[in-house]
Amino acid sequence: IAMHKFGIFIKEKMSDEEMMQFKQFVMDAYQKGQIDLSDVLMVWFLKDYKQAVALFNIKRSKQMAQQAQMAQQQFQLQQQQMQAQMALTAQLKQMEYQTAMRNTDVKAQSLIASEQEKNRGKIAAAQVDGFNKHKNTAMQGDIDAFLERQRNLQPNSSQ
Repeated sequence: IAMHKFGIFIKEKMSDEEMMQFKQFVMDAYQKGQIDLSDVLMVWFLKDYKQAVALFNIKRSKQMAQQAQMAQQQFQLQQQQMQAQMALTAQLKQMEYQTAMRNTDVKAQSLIASEQEKNRGKIAAAQVDGFNKHKNTAMQGDIDAFLERQRNLQPNSSQ
């Protein structure tokens, strides 16, 4: 019959040599940064190594949960940064597209205005040319009329 059924429990106590080895192991773990000072102090005052191991297991579980939570938060932060970067990239592409469209519109308007100015110049040149032809024709008519009068006057004067 097991003694614990009668409420009798035996605590296993470490020998002094085992306790020194265990404490050295704890100090090595502390120096490597695997445990913190509070863990060292708790172990130092415990007499039962099973309690110390149980304490370390609990602390390790908490630490792993904390690291997992931090990793999850970091992952989420990276995802948010990636989404923000993608959104900024999309905005930049949109702005580049809009700028290209505006440049195209400006070029088209410039070409249209240039063609309109050329046409205005041609029309003005044609008007000036027409005016000059009309003026030349009028002047030629005046000259012809003057010469005709001169001719008409000359035969009369020789008679």
